[in-house]
Amino acid sequence: MTTSTRVADFKLADWLPYWLTVDDLIGALAALAVLVALIGVYNALRSHNPFERRFAAIAQRKESLRRAVLDSGRTRRRVQAAGLMSEAVTRLNLLRSHHATEARALLAQAACGRAKR
Repeated sequence: MTTSTRVADFKLADWLPYWLTVDDLIGALAALAVLVALIGVYNALRSHNPFERRFAAIAQRKESLRRAVLDSGRTRRRVQAAGLMSEAVTRLNLLRSHHATEARALLAQAACGRAKR
């Protein structure tokens, strides 16, 4: 196979490897052009401003702190419920002892009243 170096005799297929056709080369170059265009659009829309990046980081931190507070509120409610139950038991015991004290006083008065008769 002889290749001519004259422009009029130029054939791209003669310069390509045997496993690559002209159609494959055109398709690959078109795909590469689309990829470069997409990267260019992405870089144009992406913020290069450090303030906006910092603002996004602060917003993300705020959201994570809010979620942490909400999650801890659920556990706090459980702890409060347990505290309320123990407080109720304590109050019932105090009421019981208060009633017992009143009953003892009444019994003592009754016993004294019988002893005087």
